[in-house]
Amino acid sequence: MQLSAKFLSRPKSLDTLFPWILAMLAVGYVALHWSNPLAELLGDGHTYLNFAPFRTAGYPVFLDLVEVAFGSVNAVPKIQLVIAATAFAFLGWSLYRAFRSTLFALSPVVVLMLHPQVSYWHSHIMTESIFISLLCGLVGFIIVTAHHPTWRWTAAAALACGLAIMVRPAGISLLIIWPFLLWFLWRRCDGKRIALAAAVIVPIAFCLIAETLIWHGYHESESRPSLADRHLFAKAMLIESAPVLSDPELARLVALGRGMAAPARVMIANAPNSYARTNLLYRFEARAQYWDEFYPEIDAVAGQRGTNRYEVFAQVGRPTMLRAPLAWIGNALTHYLGIWPRAFVTPVAYEELQAYLENADPNPLEPSGFSRSADPVSPMQRTSSRLMALGLTLSTLAMGLAMWQRLRRKDVDVRLAIAAVCCLAIHAHLLTTGLFGIIATRYAVAMAPLLGVCGVLLASWVIEQVRGLAARRFPALAAPSAGGGGSE
Repeated sequence: MQLSAKFLSRPKSLDTLFPWILAMLAVGYVALHWSNPLAELLGDGHTYLNFAPFRTAGYPVFLDLVEVAFGSVNAVPKIQLVIAATAFAFLGWSLYRAFRSTLFALSPVVVLMLHPQVSYWHSHIMTESIFISLLCGLVGFIIVTAHHPTWRWTAAAALACGLAIMVRPAGISLLIIWPFLLWFLWRRCDGKRIALAAAVIVPIAFCLIAETLIWHGYHESESRPSLADRHLFAKAMLIESAPVLSDPELARLVALGRGMAAPARVMIANAPNSYARTNLLYRFEARAQYWDEFYPEIDAVAGQRGTNRYEVFAQVGRPTMLRAPLAWIGNALTHYLGIWPRAFVTPVAYEELQAYLENADPNPLEPSGFSRSADPVSPMQRTSSRLMALGLTLSTLAMGLAMWQRLRRKDVDVRLAIAAVCCLAIHAHLLTTGLFGIIATRYAVAMAPLLGVCGVLLASWVIEQVRGLAARRFPALAAPSAGGGGSE
C-alpha cells in the first residue's frame, strides 16, 4: 500500500515538469505520424469537400480554411494531426490540474496516442479526427469546471460542445450532459448557477445559429435535407411492423419498397445468432439508403409533388417511425446492443453466419448478386469493439455510483460526477446514432476520449475506496492519500 501511494502521488516538482512531458508526447506523436500520406478520400469525403446540402457546415468550413491558409486540402492530415496532439495534451493537463495524479493523467493520453484507429483518421477527409479532438477539449474543460466551477471554463466547454455539433449532427446528443453536470455539482455551484447556465447556453446557441447562417449562405435554400431522413426511410423498409400511411401515393410507394425488401427482413428475423442479426441489419440498412433500383419510384413521386428525393424520404421515414415507436426502438437497440456480439464474436457464430449466407436466396437489395461472404472482423476492429464494450459496461457502473450518491442528497465525488457525465455522453451518442442511423465501428471509436477519462476516474475512485478500507482494517499499512480529488 505504501508503494502504491508513493507511485500515485506526485512531488511538487512535477507541477512544472508535467506540462513539458505532455508537450514532448505531443511532439513525438506528430513526428511519428507526420509522414502519413496526403489527404485520403473515403466514400463520404467528397460530400464534405463539396459541402453537400445534407452536411452540417462545421467540417466543410474547416476544409475551406485549411485550403485558404495552405493552398490545398492536402495539408488537412497534418493540421488534423497537430490539433489532435494538442487536444490529447490538453486532456492530460486538465486531469493533472484537477486530480494531481501523474498516472491517471497520462493513461488516457497514452491510450489515445497508441489507438491505431484514432491515428488512422487523421489522414482522411472525414469528421472523425476533428470530432475526437473536440471531445478531448470538451471533457478537458468539464474536468476543470467540475473541480473549480467558473463561467469561463464552462463557456469553453460549451463552445467545444457547440463546435462538435457543427462538425457532426449526432453531436446534438451531447446536450444531455449539461443539466446532469449541474445537478451532480449543485452544491459546488452555489451562487454561480445562473452564470454557469448562461455560460452553457450562449456559446452553444451561438454555434447553432452560426452553423445555420453559414449553411443557408452557402446553399441559398430554405429546404434543408437531412441524412437522418434517408436513414429513417431505410428503417421503414426493414422494420417488422408494416407502416400505415394515410397518403395513398406514399402508402403505395412504401408497399412496393417493402415488398422488394421482404427477403431482407426474413433473413434478419431468422438470423442464427445475435452477431448474424446485427451484421445483416447493418448490411441491409446501409444498402437500403442507397437503393438505386428503387430510386426511380421515389423520384417519380417527388416529381409529381414538385419536391425532391429527400422530402419523400422525410414524408415516409418520419411518420413511419412515429407510428411504430416500439419497432423503431427495437431497431435502435439492435444496432446499439450489437456492439457486444461484434466485440466477442466466436468462430462458431461467424461460421454460422457464413453458412446462413451461403444457403440464402439472392436478395433484391443486392443489385449485382447477393454477397454470400460474411464481412471479416479485423483484429483492429475486434480490439476496438472489445474496449468499447468493456468501457460501456464500466461507465454504466460509474453512472450508477454517481446517481446513488446524488440521490442520497450528498455531494457527488468529483471523479464520479465527471465519469457519469462521460457515460451519459457515450450512451446518448450511440443511442442517437442507432435511432437515426447505423452504428459503424468508427462512430464508436470517436467516443475513445470519453471512455478513457471515465475509466481512469472510476479506477481512481475504486483505488481510494480500497485503500480507505485497508487503512481501517490494517492501520499499520495505511499510506498518505494520493490526492484523488474527491468531493471536498
